[in-house]
Parts: sequence; structure tokens; C-alpha cells
Amino acid sequence: MSLPQLTKKLIRNRSLINKLSFTIFILSLFFIFKTLFLNFYPDFKVHYLSPIAVFSGNNPYKGGENFFTPEVYPPFVIYLFSPFILFSYSVAEKLWTALSIIFLFVSLYFIFKINGKFLFSTTGLLLSALFFTFYFPIKFTLGMGQINFLILFLTVLSVYFLNKNKEASSGFFLTLSMMIKFFPLLLLPYLLLLKKWKMLLSIGITFCTISFFIFLLNPKLTLYFYGSVLPSLLGGWKGDYYNQSLAGFLTREVVFLPLREFMTVLFSLLLVIISFVTIHIRKNIFSNLSVSLLISLSLLINNFSWQHVFVWLSFPFITIFYFIKDQRSSLFYFLVWGASFFLTGLNLPNPGIFPVIFISHVFYGALLLWALNIYLLLKKT
Repeated sequence: MSLPQLTKKLIRNRSLINKLSFTIFILSLFFIFKTLFLNFYPDFKVHYLSPIAVFSGNNPYKGGENFFTPEVYPPFVIYLFSPFILFSYSVAEKLWTALSIIFLFVSLYFIFKINGKFLFSTTGLLLSALFFTFYFPIKFTLGMGQINFLILFLTVLSVYFLNKNKEASSGFFLTLSMMIKFFPLLLLPYLLLLKKWKMLLSIGITFCTISFFIFLLNPKLTLYFYGSVLPSLLGGWKGDYYNQSLAGFLTREVVFLPLREFMTVLFSLLLVIISFVTIHIRKNIFSNLSVSLLISLSLLINNFSWQHVFVWLSFPFITIFYFIKDQRSSLFYFLVWGASFFLTGLNLPNPGIFPVIFISHVFYGALLLWALNIYLLLKKT
């Protein structure tokens, strides 16, 4: 075969691959858009009813007759959702689901952009289709009407502006993310190590300004949240299947309470120390791999990392994938990446029929991704 013929064949094959990847991507959208036709979004109903309760003079943190669960988010979130009560509940829940899908797509677009890639490339389309089709936390977040894609969107925007050295904008979006769900707080010590003073100042100003106005709107509600609700969230551990944090894993595995508490603190400290020592070895140079590491770490050591919040691993997964690909690393790294993706993306509809050791699969996957991230950072030095 002559060189011109070979070139034409490769071009045709490339064109075929592009069309195939686009087709797979379009088909994968079924798993995303079908959530628009669900009949009930339990967590969104709490977000919808909470502003109504506040404006009626009631306390949403104490729940109510129509609440799926009592409100647990800060007062900022309650006021953030207040525009939705201008619509009927049936309209509002669909509107929120549509917005969540938009937050997901825009987040993915910027994650690829941060890594110097394009979402609508062949690899980008196939990676996205992989997430849409096989990553259960995405479906879980949309099906529950959760807030995770908004948090992902704000965090990704913060990292994007940090990559552009626009520290004030980066600090603003990171603060909004942390004020919704205190995530990811571990980026604050990282910013101190990087001496990002302008960004830290932006965070401080944004936090104080918003907190001041929220307090003025409802001092009693604010004091109740920080005095009663937040301490209960920080102090309790749950062993439910859907809690896939270190604390959830140990709650299921270790019966003796004092030993469990000791092991949780010990292993959490070890994970934090190893992570920040690794970052320090990298001479505290800003790296998207370091951000990925801290996102994984945050999910591992949090007392409550419900399965749906692992959508935040989309940033580490995509960042690590392209790092491995660009470094032309061996197939082994992709196998580890794939094992982590499979474990974190899996869902067991009936976890009770499995031995306890098997139902912490999301925790194992996140820990494996964290370990791979550590190794890649050390290998890069």
C-alpha cells in the first residue's frame, strides 16, 4: 500500500471513529435526560419547602409534615433556593433538574479546558459517555434532586480561574462552594502553602459579606444552624451503605466504638499528612494533580460522604486520565484508573445480601484513586 493510500485509509478510519464516538455520546445522554421524567426528587423537595417555612416564620431545621428530611444546609442555601418558590413545585423540580444537567455539562467542559483538552474531541466524548452511562453517583444526584452539580460547577470555575492566575475570581467561586457544603475546605491550607494571599483575601471578604447579609436577614435561623445543626453533623457517624467515607467504612467494620473512633482519627490524620507531605515534596508548586488529590482526600475523611457526592471525583478522574495519557504511561496505570472508576461508579441495589466487606466499594475506589494520585505526584518530581 502506497503512502497516499495509507494516509487516506487512516483519515477514513479517523472519521469513522469520530462518528462512532459522537454516536456513543448521544446515546449516553439517555441516562442523563431520562431523569427529567422522574416523579419525585426527595432532596429537592426539602430545598423547595425550606424557604417557604422560613418566610412563614417556621424553622426548616426541625422539619415538617411534608419534609422528606429536615433541612441540613446552611441558611445561605435556603435563600439561594428561594426563587424556586415563585413556581409551582412540579415546575420547580423540573427546572432544578434541568439546571443541574447544565451545571454538569458546563463543569465537564471546564474540566477538559483546565487540562488543555476539548470536551467534544473523540476522547472527550467517549470519557463523558463513560460517566453518563456507568457512573452511578451522577444518576443518583439527578434522581435525588441533589445540589452536587452546582458545587462541582463552582469548584471547577474556581480552579479554572486559579489556573488563569485570576485569584479574586477564583476565591469568590470557591467561597460560594464552601458556603453551600463546606467543600472543599482542604483547599484553604493548600492556598496558604502556595501563598495565594490575594485569593485568600477574596475568600475572606466574600465569606464575611455574604454571612453578614444572611445574618441580618434571619439572625435566629443562622444562630440555630451554627449552634445546633452543624455540631450534630460534625459529631455523628452513620454506617449506611450510602455513606462511603472512611468513617462509614469503619462504622460498618469495627463494632467496638472507642476503637472505631481512634482508628477514624488516626487514619484520617495519616491520609492528610501523606497528602500534604507529598504536596510539600512537590515544592508547593500549584498543580491540578494536587487539587485532584485534595478533592479525593476531602471525600475520604469526611464523616458523611454519601454516594452521590462522589460526582466531585469527575475532576480527579479526568485530570489523572489525561496526565497518564500525556505522559504515555504504561497500561497498568489505566487499569488502576479503570478499577477505581468501576468501584466508585458501581451501585448495589440490595447491599444487604453482600458481606459487609464488599459494600464499601466506593470507598475502596476513591482510596485507590487517591493512592494513584499520590504516586503520580511523586513520580512527577
